[in-house]
Amino acid sequence: MIQFRTAMLVSWHYKPMEVLWLISCCACLFCLPGRICAVSHRISRSQTLIDGESLASEEGTFELGFFSPGSSIHQYLGIWYKNIPIRTVVWVANRKTPIKDRTGVFTINSTGSIVVTSRTSGDIWSTNSFKDAKSPALQLLDSGDLILRDEKGTNSDFYLWKSFHYPSDTLNSDDPSPGELRNGIELHEFPQAVIWKATKKYFRSGPWNGERFSGAPELRVDPRYLWVEADQAWKLYASVPRDYCDIYDLCGANGVCVISDSPVCQCLEGFEPKSPDSWNLMDWSEGCILSKPFSCQSKEVFFKFSELKLPNTTKSWVTGTRNLQECREACFKNCSCMAYSNSDGRGQGSGCVLWFHELLDIRQIPNGGQDLYIRIEASKQAGIHVVNSILISLITVAVLFGLVLLCYYLSWRNTKARDGQEIAVKRLSKSSGQGLNEFKNEVKLIAKLQHRNLVKLVGSCIDDEEKMLIYEYMANGSLDSFVFDQTRRKQFGWSKFFQIIDGIAIGLLYLHQDSRLRSIHRDLKASNVLLDAELNPKIPDFDLARTFQGDQCGDNTERVIGTLHGECGWKGHPSHPRRQTKYVGRGSDVEWREYTTTAKTTWFSEVLL
Repeated sequence: MIQFRTAMLVSWHYKPMEVLWLISCCACLFCLPGRICAVSHRISRSQTLIDGESLASEEGTFELGFFSPGSSIHQYLGIWYKNIPIRTVVWVANRKTPIKDRTGVFTINSTGSIVVTSRTSGDIWSTNSFKDAKSPALQLLDSGDLILRDEKGTNSDFYLWKSFHYPSDTLNSDDPSPGELRNGIELHEFPQAVIWKATKKYFRSGPWNGERFSGAPELRVDPRYLWVEADQAWKLYASVPRDYCDIYDLCGANGVCVISDSPVCQCLEGFEPKSPDSWNLMDWSEGCILSKPFSCQSKEVFFKFSELKLPNTTKSWVTGTRNLQECREACFKNCSCMAYSNSDGRGQGSGCVLWFHELLDIRQIPNGGQDLYIRIEASKQAGIHVVNSILISLITVAVLFGLVLLCYYLSWRNTKARDGQEIAVKRLSKSSGQGLNEFKNEVKLIAKLQHRNLVKLVGSCIDDEEKMLIYEYMANGSLDSFVFDQTRRKQFGWSKFFQIIDGIAIGLLYLHQDSRLRSIHRDLKASNVLLDAELNPKIPDFDLARTFQGDQCGDNTERVIGTLHGECGWKGHPSHPRRQTKYVGRGSDVEWREYTTTAKTTWFSEVLL
């Protein structure tokens, strides 16, 4: 090795043609028989592959070689993407028998089988080819398939072995050894993808319906490889189980899992829990049984359930020659037949599949499931139609009643007068407790009280039991919508709050001593202070007001004077209900006065706080 390096250094003094000849000779040293050249994408019987060497597919998509995952000292033979910086292994040969050191050798033996050996451990892994070949060769295709074929032919008839027949784990790159989960296809008349945990089923995709698996709408025949070039990373496209309902047979026999319900398991129509006590404890493993056993007479019908993952197909019968009606007739004639459906979901559906005895592993899949026709008693179907009719009627009545209430209880509405002026209409509801006297009192007071801090009355209307007041429109609504809303509150500075407080005080002062008809409002609160377009405060609602004469400072009353309906005077302190009291005076609009041992009345002082 030292002599070779000296020759390379001396070669710089040679003529160009001599240098070129020397480089060619050196390159040939790496391509001697039995070694793999970097440009080769196949191995013949006389060649080997060792640690540090690789075999690439013809277009450089995939690469075969020895690798050590993560920080492991073990060595595996595998295939990975060649041009992606994150080594993503897609196939591993010796998953169960890793090489303990870096002495692995990959070759084709004299019998035409692929063999992985180790200097310290001997044979590690090999294929079993049952075809004889005089000139076997190994080739890595750009599909990622590693094939062993006879060089005399190029088509698949000359294939001796291929890795696609032996798929392996690709996601757990740090440990390619087998785990307790296995994934595969159950190849019976109605195939379905299954994940086993040890010897038990853990997940089932639902049967293949001609275009996809019925229980996994995202898993189609054209897989997506989501390598995000910008992020230089793989993007997860789908994973299973997706949720609780994907666990195999979670709800037991004849149960259906609905992930949006609580609890998620329900018995199919016509069935009931086999063990009600266990079912109520959310142990659904025993499943459901028929509420009444079938008598195999004409009293049974089939009820259509939509958007379902079709049941486990282990105990099913499939034919592609019958339509849905013929499928129904065949199921009806067999007392053991529990359900039927189309076997092919393409287009309008075709083919027939029948399920016998128990229906296992059903779940609801909105916008992706299939129709399943389940056998039930005719009386059950009639009951279902009656219940559905009742539910529809109740929902219709409830919606109509809600609309009536919404219209009836709407106290304030924004509209426009004939001259284009925006107005607000206060409509008195029957349940408000405000009678005709209070209504007339409010009209009389506001008509006589004229001030820039009082809401202006535009008109009024009384028609039988209908009572309406028409006010000028307050564009910014009530003060409480600003005070108790943290976002809107930030729009106010201290100067604006002071301006509003000053306006309310001026309006109260006018009511108490400067107006022609002095009055006490008795229902002043944040929701009873309105703001116009310029945020000027105005006091409305004089239905509970009390008037005084001359120098009178107070009076007795038996009237209950309202509540604040759960509003907060300040954070953490709900405003108290305004209790019935014997005495009212000008201080009633201003003071915070204790009237009983259980409740307090708050007025302008509370609004101020």
